[in-house]
Amino acid sequence: DVIPISSSVILFATDGGGIYKTTDGGSNWSHITSGLPTDYFNRIAMAQDPNTSTTVYAVFSSETYDSPYYGLRGIYKSTNSGTDWSELTRPGRLSSTDNLTYLSKQGWYGNTIAVDSHNSNNIYLGGVDDMKSTDGGSSWKQLTYWDTYYGTPYVHADHHAIVFDPNTANIVYDGNDGGIFKTTDGGSNWNSLNYNLEVTQFYGGATAKSSAVYAGGTQDNGHLKYSSGTSWAEIYGGDGGYAAIDQNNSDVLYEEYVYLDMHKTTNGGTNWNSCTNGLSDAGNGNYCLFIAPFAMDPENSNVLIAGSDNVWLTTDAASNWKSSSGTLSSGEKVSAVTIVKSSSPYLGFAGTTDGKVFVCTSMTGSSDSWTDISPSGNNGAWVRRITVDLNDYNKIYICYSGYNNDGVTPTKHVWYSSNQGSSWSDISGNLPDAPVHSLVVDPINSQTLYLGTEVGVFETTDRGGTWSRKGVGMPDYAPVDELVIQSGTNKLFAFTHGRSAFVTTSALPVELTSFNAIVNNEVVKLFWQTATEVNNYGFEIDRRSSTSQNSSTSGWEKIGFVKGSGNSNSLKQYSFTDVANRAGKYYYKLKQIDVDGNSTYSNIIEVNIKAPCKFILAQNYPNPFGGKTVSGVSFTKIKYSVPSNASVSLKVFDVLGREVATLINDDLEKGNYQAEFKAMNLPSGTYFYRLMAKGKFGKFSQTKKMVYLR
Repeated sequence: DVIPISSSVILFATDGGGIYKTTDGGSNWSHITSGLPTDYFNRIAMAQDPNTSTTVYAVFSSETYDSPYYGLRGIYKSTNSGTDWSELTRPGRLSSTDNLTYLSKQGWYGNTIAVDSHNSNNIYLGGVDDMKSTDGGSSWKQLTYWDTYYGTPYVHADHHAIVFDPNTANIVYDGNDGGIFKTTDGGSNWNSLNYNLEVTQFYGGATAKSSAVYAGGTQDNGHLKYSSGTSWAEIYGGDGGYAAIDQNNSDVLYEEYVYLDMHKTTNGGTNWNSCTNGLSDAGNGNYCLFIAPFAMDPENSNVLIAGSDNVWLTTDAASNWKSSSGTLSSGEKVSAVTIVKSSSPYLGFAGTTDGKVFVCTSMTGSSDSWTDISPSGNNGAWVRRITVDLNDYNKIYICYSGYNNDGVTPTKHVWYSSNQGSSWSDISGNLPDAPVHSLVVDPINSQTLYLGTEVGVFETTDRGGTWSRKGVGMPDYAPVDELVIQSGTNKLFAFTHGRSAFVTTSALPVELTSFNAIVNNEVVKLFWQTATEVNNYGFEIDRRSSTSQNSSTSGWEKIGFVKGSGNSNSLKQYSFTDVANRAGKYYYKLKQIDVDGNSTYSNIIEVNIKAPCKFILAQNYPNPFGGKTVSGVSFTKIKYSVPSNASVSLKVFDVLGREVATLINDDLEKGNYQAEFKAMNLPSGTYFYRLMAKGKFGKFSQTKKMVYLR
């Protein structure tokens, strides 16, 4: 913490080092020890009395948990700008913190102090729980409880910030691992302010194959499962880490608490059971990372791989685990694991916290052999992900954490091998020097990769030749810990560490590479092209005229539909012809629709329509037409153009040539027109519509076919 007493007098607290003071704006510093401890402390939190600038407070947390410190070294007060200090009364031990102080064993993490701007005698302390003194620190009472088992009022654990409403006494805000809480009565009652506060810190995430079942582990907010809209429900408490969902049964989910303490549910999260039988390192921080990696085989949901300082394998949906390796790298822990293939022997990969990568080409969980295939020249940071191209097991990718701070490009964060690790290429390219946490390969076009990094999502379409940001709709620079492509829908999910979860609005990828228009008098021909398509039902063509309300969201009308190609990894060409109703400016856009009904829009293009110079009879739309409608009457639209004043008729005939309807029989001026043909009680079948005109130019006649389906 830093406390500015004045422009030249500043206090600065260092973890484990004590408090330092400058009286000349930072040119010289002195270590303050008068009245302060010199041993058995780590993190220091400081606060200044907002009513008396020379009065400051400091909380020294301790790594010694037994008497006399039990996590709190002491609370100290100075009334002369930090030169001399005296110790305040120590808060008592609490049942809610295992008979330790309010800091428990986490003063290095959650440790804050604040002085009420309306009353300097009110001092608030924050750790695992909050404490309050109303007499300047002579006595203390417990203010909040992290679990109602111990008492009320409940406020989420691990407190980091306490601030006061500058205008109204007793209104206090508390920032903690559960978000923001507010009291209006000085702490007797608290309310959560977290509705729509989308700041959840995901460590990992997973999706069902096709359904809207998504889950992920979060920092101190449990294992969450998607409900609807932006709502998620906590289905397992505490810290949540990596996640997995059975791709054949979305009721089967896996989660972990810290240090690889894994659990499994078979009923969608209602009940959970430990699933670490045989996984002897589970729960042991000496061997496992705080958030230890595990992953499901994308080709066999019964197969999972996990990492402590060695590798573990289960082939029976976590009923039993077997050790697949010894310690991979001495003194290091496994930070990333991956397994592929649908049947034994499996292909397994593991990365460690010192940047090494290992492969097992014949993984069975019995006497497995692991080989070091680490890329030469890697940055030595944690291996965060190892990704295998499921279309070619020889193609693998490694993601590295860390900041290099050397200004060298490529940045050594993403590596690619085309031969399962025999040789490597750094494909970081123009990526920023920031940790890369996750990589997924496009299932249609393996040249296209998506990265989750500390500063957002990036995409390449040429396997790392050039990277570009892919974060429209997401907060700028949000850290993305996990990217997932849902296999049944090809939607891309981003689980962020601090800004919740996001999903693309359409399947990936329907890659629209061009959208253009050619205008020939009053006729507009639209052309577009896709490079790849996944689950593409088709394209709705929307139009807006310059006379419509000038908005990107209003005034649009659907004028046609072109069926898509479903799934494709080759270039596809599409076109649509439109005849405008009148001269002027028109705007067009495409609405790409997935087979599941989700959609996304193209860019908008503008055309300028001149008055018609010849007769045109367009194909009716829709065609075929019919089916049930709200009014019970089916109709189709017929557009036509008249280049000069003329007597015009537009009639409909059946296949025997009998007239069934007259849509127009009138003298018309030059322009573009549209008529509606209502089928009424006509039988299903083929019909013909004929445009006839007579004027100074002579005569015109044209006939086209349409189909009516009742």
